[in-house]
Amino acid sequence: TSGLPDMLPNNRELRMGQASLDKFVAGTCTAEMEFAAGRGAQYQSMGYALLTPIVEAAAGQSLRDFLRERIFEPLEMHSTELGLSDQQWKAHPAAEVRVPEDHRIGTDWNWNSHYWQTLGAAWGGLISTVDDLSRFCRCMLLDGLGPHSRIFSAASVRMATTNRLPDFALVPEPDRRTRGWGYGWRMNWLDHRSCFSDFLPASAYGHWGATGTVFWLDRERELAGVLLSTQAIERNASHLTSLTNAIVSALD
Repeated sequence: TSGLPDMLPNNRELRMGQASLDKFVAGTCTAEMEFAAGRGAQYQSMGYALLTPIVEAAAGQSLRDFLRERIFEPLEMHSTELGLSDQQWKAHPAAEVRVPEDHRIGTDWNWNSHYWQTLGAAWGGLISTVDDLSRFCRCMLLDGLGPHSRIFSAASVRMATTNRLPDFALVPEPDRRTRGWGYGWRMNWLDHRSCFSDFLPASAYGHWGATGTVFWLDRERELAGVLLSTQAIERNASHLTSLTNAIVSALD
């Protein structure tokens, strides 16, 4: 609802120049808004760019360390990092993504590059595994409880995972009704090509990744699914929705 763009107009140029995170933040601070705050809703990666310095100022540590200490380690997500170290990148490289054709020349800046996988961008730099993300999903389905301690308050989980757009009177009514967003989580848009599944309720929530990933949670069934592929998501269809449909129908 902020009106920020998903990506900066010069996103490709920044990545080709192997820009630091600070340059993405600086660009976001001067970016032209796509709509007035509170008058629309869209996914925007640059909101996560701005969230990074906010968390770091409040916590007094890097976002990478904050996530590791507050979330990943307590949830025993030992194979998850927001950006790999040089040593990790050499020893345990991430699976290679089939990048779009216009990214194939960018071997030093695309999703498979050392630059991107070590940058630690909050909008697409997380490296993880199915097992680790499943541990995170379990925590969310338990209203924020981890295996040894509480990670999130139950109130925070509810606000994050239920549709908050009705709180914004100036957001168009069809969006409030059928394009729900929690605080950071997207609801299951049943009339949209990128719904998580045709067989999950509208109250299910989750997140897509452009590199070919999705995970979703259904509190009604107490069920979660994590799919990590190497086939980038296409704009006109999602192969992962069909796979999720098969999984959910088999479980019912």
